[in-house]
Amino acid sequence: MENYDISIHGDWLEKEASEFIRCNIPAYEDIWRDFIGHRGDGVLASMNNIFPYDEINRKNFAQHHYTVLESIYFMQCIVDDVSKNPVVNDFPTYRNLLSLIMAYQAYSGRMRDNMEKCFSIMANKEEAKKAMQRLEEFYHQRHVFVHGRKVPFSIDQDKLFKIAKIKRDTASPSGFGLEKPWESIGKDDMLYLEDALTSSINELKPIVNDLLSKLYNYVKNYIRTKNLYLYPPVGGNYINDILSGASNDGSTVPSSAGSLEDYLRNI
Repeated sequence: MENYDISIHGDWLEKEASEFIRCNIPAYEDIWRDFIGHRGDGVLASMNNIFPYDEINRKNFAQHHYTVLESIYFMQCIVDDVSKNPVVNDFPTYRNLLSLIMAYQAYSGRMRDNMEKCFSIMANKEEAKKAMQRLEEFYHQRHVFVHGRKVPFSIDQDKLFKIAKIKRDTASPSGFGLEKPWESIGKDDMLYLEDALTSSINELKPIVNDLLSKLYNYVKNYIRTKNLYLYPPVGGNYINDILSGASNDGSTVPSSAGSLEDYLRNI
């Protein structure tokens, strides 16, 4: 039986991000290959032997799982964009750079929240809480950017953008936090934005993959216990510009056991 390959059978985002996935968060594809899949029309693959209530949970899980990918991949794209254009020589460039920083932090928060949802659905509340704790430092930094006063910045003699180091938690003695005014930040507290974002994403990726690996263990146990398997990919149906959830033809995915012939008739 042919296995799902995210670079071939994924949706538009998953194909585009396939190299990133395999190099940084390969556990994402492990879960996707065995439990989610893609019919080629923006809809997750059909699963044999699954009952309606479990199918609802699978779809719910798949949507949160997909959002984790989109969030961390777009964070990586922002880091790459900043690295390509580090010079700030006019106001439009400055404004665009600040928008990228805010988007990076917003994606970080969304990624953490959706990871928690994945564990709540597939594992339990205790594991969901542990997952949030693993990501808490990144979430705290996001909180400073989104809910606090503007984070201090500077531009050096080469017009390269520098930003204040952000506290990892409220108890940290150094860095910028919600309670600190701008004048309390000195030159030694400033980091080049490219370095700050690169360090952040490089620290985050292995944590996310480790959490996804833990999720995969729960997924494998769930599949084994319920004797589930995905119907195989359908050749020739994987167009290049479909996003998950984009199908608008009113088709439905079978939610209970059925034959392969029944599945093919529903494509």
